[in-house]
Amino acid sequence: MNIFYRIPKIDFMGKRGIFFTLSLFITIGGLLVTFWRGPNLLSEDFTGGYLTQLQFSQAIDVGEIRTLLIGRGYSDVALQKVGEQGARIIIKTKKGGGEIIPIIKEAFPNQTVEVLGEEQISPTMGKTIRKQTILGCLVALAGILIYIAARFEFRFAVAAIISIIHDLLIALAFMAITGRQVNGLVVAAFLTILGYSVNDTVVIFDRIRENLRGLHKIEDPTAIFNRSINETLPRTAITGLTTLMVTLCLFIWGGPVLNNFSFVLLVGFITGTYSSIFVASAIVIAWEKKSPHRFRT
Repeated sequence: MNIFYRIPKIDFMGKRGIFFTLSLFITIGGLLVTFWRGPNLLSEDFTGGYLTQLQFSQAIDVGEIRTLLIGRGYSDVALQKVGEQGARIIIKTKKGGGEIIPIIKEAFPNQTVEVLGEEQISPTMGKTIRKQTILGCLVALAGILIYIAARFEFRFAVAAIISIIHDLLIALAFMAITGRQVNGLVVAAFLTILGYSVNDTVVIFDRIRENLRGLHKIEDPTAIFNRSINETLPRTAITGLTTLMVTLCLFIWGGPVLNNFSFVLLVGFITGTYSSIFVASAIVIAWEKKSPHRFRT
């Protein structure tokens, strides 16, 4: 473990052009795939669909029902158990909620299936949810911008916001590339990524400010930024690895319901660590090169 406590001497800022290009390539490529998939990227939570609640006479395996419905063309199906007995489930589909009932009754002849309720989620409601989701993310980003601008300075705040948007776009891009859909849980994962990314970034920014205070007279900003990132690298590595290990366990053993959620977290935690090192700080330095300005310490 001593390797994590050795301070390396890596020229991160000198390689910022490479990482800017890499980030731009991945983000643009991912956005093209996202636009190509269009509305298919969104689940029935955002586009509208059908909710069907069924009561079985005995406990039922949700996995069997999922496999059955996917085989019948309901690839977008989402299922949720209700209660501790495992005999009541809620089924979400984009098309024909009533059509799945005879399919299930036919596949499970030994079960008595009672329809407790059917509900259609209108596209208007889905549109409202989309607006609320976007508004929530914008409010969170605005709060982060104000906080970092007050604690550090405006350049740092803008860099942090750009790096967070970078992380969210890449996570969304990987959702599109792998054919997954965005639902309510995925939105929760996006907000988690937002918090994780800004926390990593603030840790590095705090060390940069501390070093600027003591070293600005003997080192140029690029050297101070490199020193600060290298000093926080062991902490970043340990935090990132432990977080990834837990999330990987959730991805492997969390089941189909948590699969998209944990997948987004995996991508987001990796890009969050990457952007806090290679994107946020590099943007501040690039800004400094274009418009030299004494940093606030």
